[in-house]
Amino acid sequence: MLGRAVMATLATDHEAVGVDLVDGDLTDAEVVCQLVGSHVPDRVLHCAAWTNVDGAESAREESMAANGDATGNVATICQSLAVP
Repeated sequence: MLGRAVMATLATDHEAVGVDLVDGDLTDAEVVCQLVGSHVPDRVLHCAAWTNVDGAESAREESMAANGDATGNVATICQSLAVP
C-alpha cells in the first residue's frame, strides 16, 4: 500500500520505477542487484515490509527475511552503487 501511494505521488513530477513482488524477491541479494542495477537509479525508496504484526509471531523466519534481509540487500546494493 505504501509503495503504491509513493509511486502515485512521485508520478506527478518525477520519473519513477516501481518494483513489486512479482518482479522479484528482495530477500534474494542477486535479484536485488539485478533489479536496482538494471535501472541505475538516482534514489531508492524501499517501502516493502511484512506488515502483519500478529502473523509475524507465527512466521518469524519469513517476517525477518522480509523486513531484515530484504532491507539489508537493498541497502547493500545502494551502497555499492552510491545510490542514496
